Amino acid sequence: MKELPVQIGLQMIVQILMSLIYLLMLDLNIGLFLKIQIHNVELLLFNMAFITLILIKKN
Repeated sequence: MKELPVQIGLQMIVQILMSLIYLLMLDLNIGLFLKIQIHNVELLLFNMAFITLILIKKN
């Protein structure tokens, strides 16, 4: 049970950092860079999901 608050804390820190970065991007008005970053994140998440599915099927 000790791991749960730590996990929630880490998630909150990550969300705050992402929000700050997002606001910074908007503030600096570099929408193109933001779009590229979002696209890269989407590709990364897709690849991770795909690898996870392959590992599940192997087991």
